[in-house]
Amino acid sequence: MKMNVITICLAVATMLTGVCVAANTSIDFEGAAVGTNNAADQIGGRLTTWGNNPGGTYDANIADDPAAGSSGETMYLANQDDMLLYLGSLTNIQEIDWTTAATTATGTVNISYDIYAGNGYAYWNVQSSNLNSNDWSIEIEYGKDGTGNTNKSGIYYYIGDINNYTESENVVFNQWVTVEQVLNIDDGTYTMKLDDVEVLSLGSSDGFTYYDGLLGIDFYGYDADSDYYVDNIAFNLETTVPEPMTMAFLGLGGLMLRRKK
Repeated sequence: MKMNVITICLAVATMLTGVCVAANTSIDFEGAAVGTNNAADQIGGRLTTWGNNPGGTYDANIADDPAAGSSGETMYLANQDDMLLYLGSLTNIQEIDWTTAATTATGTVNISYDIYAGNGYAYWNVQSSNLNSNDWSIEIEYGKDGTGNTNKSGIYYYIGDINNYTESENVVFNQWVTVEQVLNIDDGTYTMKLDDVEVLSLGSSDGFTYYDGLLGIDFYGYDADSDYYVDNIAFNLETTVPEPMTMAFLGLGGLMLRRKK
């Protein structure tokens, strides 16, 4: 099992691009012991349960890869399993304070993971407030429509009181699909791709909002029809830094200040 943290915000890259990727983190479940209610208990770090109780009732299972059998391990969510990928305080990737809500208030979070919907459907949401609230930016039901029918070819999403059912040929069952989400907190926009095909692009005109920031992604076994796997989670935070010309002026200003002393 792996949870890698790589700091890649280098001075040279900053000078060239004007964009700083504060950290790049990946989580997979290879080597974890197959079992019940033991995913967060083994992986830890930014992966925990709702209520922060690894090993408890809400902890997901570690299972064999449904597509490859015993050759790999993955996280499996069924009825009432509730896992939180905590993204608060993302500017300091090592800092995890479960009591601090929605501290990622600026920047763009890029997040991807693989999902495998079996005989039911997959559900996740973007949580944007504290743990004592149900404030979320968007809820996604992958393979379930607004009337509760499962094994559908589309996604049904909720934004506050706005309900939409979006068809997509990329919603497939019994096959791994890569989900990519771009959470631009500065612009208040959200986009999602399934296997490189954009299926959602939302902003304030659609009723979308991050409220007071970003807490994390909640993978939830919503009901008895939930039946899905999650693997190969990766995410990073991008923040904008001064462009090279601005940096040059800052450098000159620093020299002038030093010469006055």
